[in-house]
Amino acid sequence: LLGWVSIDSWRDYTRILFSPFLITLLLFVLTALIHVCLWVVRGAKKGYRASFKVVAYSGAPSLWMLLPWIGLPITFIWEICIMVAGLAAVHGTSRLRTFIAIMLPFVLIFFLIMCLMLIFGIGMIQQLLQNQGMEQLWTL
Repeated sequence: LLGWVSIDSWRDYTRILFSPFLITLLLFVLTALIHVCLWVVRGAKKGYRASFKVVAYSGAPSLWMLLPWIGLPITFIWEICIMVAGLAAVHGTSRLRTFIAIMLPFVLIFFLIMCLMLIFGIGMIQQLLQNQGMEQLWTL
């Protein structure tokens, strides 16, 4: 029946065995992050359980990930749409507020990466100038 599946090592067995637990843990963490972001934008009018139900149901489009090239964008956009509509309906808040709450972690991670790149970039330029024999142009 499953002749096309090849399990070659003990690592494959452990991945198959522990993947449901890891997916469940990831679902709880993602829901907590989204619920905290909803709380930050004052959109969390119901409890964690309501947010968990919406986030769990929004995972249904993950089936599209089976398609090689278009599965990831379809899944991402569809899950965001389901989360925005579901969280807005469950918590009784606007869709804009829920969209901001869902995108807030992405924006924060983007700004964190930009700040780290700026800090390390300035440090690398300063080190390069010192190695070239030039005096220090600025200090941090």
